Amino acid sequence: MKSPRAERPAGRPVLLVEDDADAREAMKALFAGAGLRVIASDEGQKALELAGATHPALVVLDLSMHGMSGWEFLERRGEQPALAGIPVVVVTGSRGMPPGGAAAVLRKPVDPERLLATVRGLLRHAPGAR
Repeated sequence: MKSPRAERPAGRPVLLVEDDADAREAMKALFAGAGLRVIASDEGQKALELAGATHPALVVLDLSMHGMSGWEFLERRGEQPALAGIPVVVVTGSRGMPPGGAAAVLRKPVDPERLLATVRGLLRHAPGAR
């Protein structure tokens, strides 16, 4: 008999945007272990394309990335009506001002339980999410 966590979750996915491969894989495993469907990207432009194609329930976004930064992702996301309402959890090592347009900002190194609690809390309010 399968565990409910092992079954493929319903609802819209969480889009994870992180250019550090180790951090990305750790967060993917954390979310998948919690029963969330995850799609991932290592850079902003590809993430915007994925967001447009999959309409995720939530985005977890690193700000400092090669190519299109997380800052640019937030700006371009806000220009697209279909994506503008998707909540974003920013995960950053930056100590500067939190970006506008983020539903939550978590500082690196991120406590996995705090990250998961933040994501779950926002997903409870996202239409069509699990």
